[in-house]
Amino acid sequence: MSKRKPISDVRWRVPIGYLGDECRQFRATGCLVVLGLLAVVNVARESFGDSPTPADVGGDLAKPSTFWPDLDADKKVVEAARLQAGELSRRAGEEVVALRKAAYHLASANAVLSHELEPAASNGLLTLYSEIEASTVADVQDALSRADQSIELGLAALVSIQNGEAVVSEEIRTEVERLEEAGRSLKVFANAMRTYLDSGAVDTDQVRDRASELSFFRENADPKVAGAARLWQSALRSRESDSQPVLWNLEYVFSAPAVASLPYSFHGRILRCRIVASRGAESSALALLHQLEEQCDEWFADPELRAAARRTCAFLRLEILQSWRDRLAEGNADERTWCGEQMELLSKDYFQGSRRTLYRLSPAVPIFVPPPQENSPQPTANPG
Repeated sequence: MSKRKPISDVRWRVPIGYLGDECRQFRATGCLVVLGLLAVVNVARESFGDSPTPADVGGDLAKPSTFWPDLDADKKVVEAARLQAGELSRRAGEEVVALRKAAYHLASANAVLSHELEPAASNGLLTLYSEIEASTVADVQDALSRADQSIELGLAALVSIQNGEAVVSEEIRTEVERLEEAGRSLKVFANAMRTYLDSGAVDTDQVRDRASELSFFRENADPKVAGAARLWQSALRSRESDSQPVLWNLEYVFSAPAVASLPYSFHGRILRCRIVASRGAESSALALLHQLEEQCDEWFADPELRAAARRTCAFLRLEILQSWRDRLAEGNADERTWCGEQMELLSKDYFQGSRRTLYRLSPAVPIFVPPPQENSPQPTANPG
């Protein structure tokens, strides 16, 4: 099968197939959406025209790294989550009832994966063209080791209930099964995060194994679990050399996500735009991001979350424009100037003053085991 040909102006590298793939899913409005997206791209092309080559925008542009990551905010999130996880582990150590001990251990692991590792997960998904810092990798590995230990301790406590001599009630048996399933789920997501956030050389076999482990969760009745599985599976596969399968796996940008699946479905659409850009279709990615930003008004009822989501789209546009501009040869002064001008506009419109919050992947994985309540069930012996 022949590869799709881009629009005649190769300089803009706009493979119409990327936009067409999106619009085929929405026949009633597909033509209008295609025209709208192409209009966005054409504005960029026509802004060059045949005018004399303008002076290149200077090198003092505010780069995306100026705005993200927010290291102070990240530190607060990590410290608060670490304290919560540590307190849950402490309670687990003091608890004498095996079922509650297991719940505390698993809740501690969940807090690490969902909250303590959220900044690393958000930064890994939103930072398009930079490597994860070595110090961050060390913190991630430490957090994952603690999560692993808590999961194993929690599962061991559940085994002790099953191996006990006392006959437990049906209620307790059901709760043991629920916690066992939650523990196994946390283990799968922890392995996926470990592989994705590893800054070392990509082990393709390991990536595919971890991605395959998530397939089961894609069919989960809980849209949060299903959405998280799709996102992490796609993120893992995006580390491979061929990113085309990831585009098949991700939801289309134009499709409305289930509200309950946010933030995973939103970040999945951000990942889709990233991959389109990484495959050389920067113009298509910018157009899709523009459309995604417009849809945030319908998807987010909360004004602060809506603003953060729109700013996230703008941030990725900044990253794409910076990378595109940096790769253009000096002879492409008009293109470089346009990229620089767009970066300046985005910086002024979205990142003035304290308005820098992006839409984070919070929680990084769903909450399978919340902290136990004081009145949770306890194993009791039934009459023989």
